Amino acid sequence: MSDNVRSYLEARGGSRRPLSQADADANLAMGQDAYYVDGEFGLLDLTFHYRVASRTSLYLTLSAYNFTGGTFDGTIEGFHDTFGLGNDGRDWVARDHFQIISSLDGVNTSVLDAPISGGFGDPVLGARHVWPLSRSHWSVVLDGEAKFALQGERPFLSTGTNDYGLQASLQGKYRRQGVYFSSSFVLTDVFVTADGKPVT
Repeated sequence: MSDNVRSYLEARGGSRRPLSQADADANLAMGQDAYYVDGEFGLLDLTFHYRVASRTSLYLTLSAYNFTGGTFDGTIEGFHDTFGLGNDGRDWVARDHFQIISSLDGVNTSVLDAPISGGFGDPVLGARHVWPLSRSHWSVVLDGEAKFALQGERPFLSTGTNDYGLQASLQGKYRRQGVYFSSSFVLTDVFVTADGKPVT
């Protein structure tokens, strides 16, 4: 949470209370950037690799998402208490609730419950090729990926557009260490304007 939201919650009193719509409206009306994000987001990626040649491979990634209020809230806070780490404002957060308030650059969002329980994301198809640099520990790796929105737009699961990406990496592998430099380029069919509206 941002400092101004924390000040609001402290002034409101009554720790462990979930935010109401009135609380969300009050924070969004501050006239300045403010945010409060509390919830759990689970992601499981399943990737299938197929080697086409010794240095070239294809892969397919399938993703499953899960949104909950906070299954591990008690576990995390107990860990912090055990090792004296402090909970950084968790005393003002209701357990087992999924709540998001965001006012950034004039774009306001409030989600006071998990929007969906979960679902499957868009499949990603990729290809990778490695070029070893002769007589050195270094190699160049090129990855290309495409994400296909087969089921259209789905809130929190898919933008509804196909996206494409390219990444080039310079990787150095040594006996116990590794170093790499990478640069990426992403092409998407959608972008967001200053008022938060997607444009295709």
